[in-house]
Amino acid sequence: MSSSRKMDLGMNSTPTTAGRNKKDKHIWTPIEDASLVKALNELCVGGYWKVDNEVRSRYLGQLEKAMEQKLPGCGLKAVPHIESRVKTLKKQTLAISDMLTNSSGFAWNDEEKMVVCEKQVFDDWVKWKFLGKIEQMANELKVLLK
Repeated sequence: MSSSRKMDLGMNSTPTTAGRNKKDKHIWTPIEDASLVKALNELCVGGYWKVDNEVRSRYLGQLEKAMEQKLPGCGLKAVPHIESRVKTLKKQTLAISDMLTNSSGFAWNDEEKMVVCEKQVFDDWVKWKFLGKIEQMANELKVLLK
């Protein structure tokens, strides 16, 4: 598909550390991602950790323990590693859901496990999704800086 765009959305990563605070930065591997999603699912299936479609506040500590059991020696801490990754996965999941349910021109490629679309469809979606937010922030900043 030369004219269509495949979006990875950053779900494939390699283990490494880099960035402002090299000690805290972690790039997740697909195995770690799968283990985290499985651990989160196991936590929610029991019922105690999920209330009103939200996860209870101390779930990060439970996820840290579960990750250490699933991947001994992984060294992933509730904060900042797991908390940050859960936020990222939630954003990615919501973006994929939005593309597939609220926008036309997007499709799910089950074989490659990714969203596919024409480049122009994606470019239009990005403009629609984020341009309004940027304009709103600019207007709010103008009011604040007067």
